[in-house]
Formats: sequence, structure tokens, C-alpha cells
Amino acid sequence: MKKSSVYDCTIIEFDRHHSNRKGNLTVVENDKTVPFDVKRTYYLL
Repeated sequence: MKKSSVYDCTIIEFDRHHSNRKGNLTVVENDKTVPFDVKRTYYLL
């Protein structure tokens, strides 16, 4: 397995499908929206 570091990271901007003052709705699909399988998700309010 290749060793990764923080220097291998990039920022991925997601499309907002619905937005209003209460928040946004974004869809993320493995190998479609992101080029990898999502293992864990964190979010901030």
C-alpha cells in the first residue's frame, strides 16, 4: 500500500442542490462525486 501524507490531499468542492438560510443539501456518491470510497464522514454545524 502506498503511504499517503497531507501533501497528497486536495480540496473537493461539492455542488449544492438545495440551499436556504437553514442550510444546504449536498449529495456525495462513492466513485461518482468523489474518486474513492467514503469510509467515514464528519460534519460541522
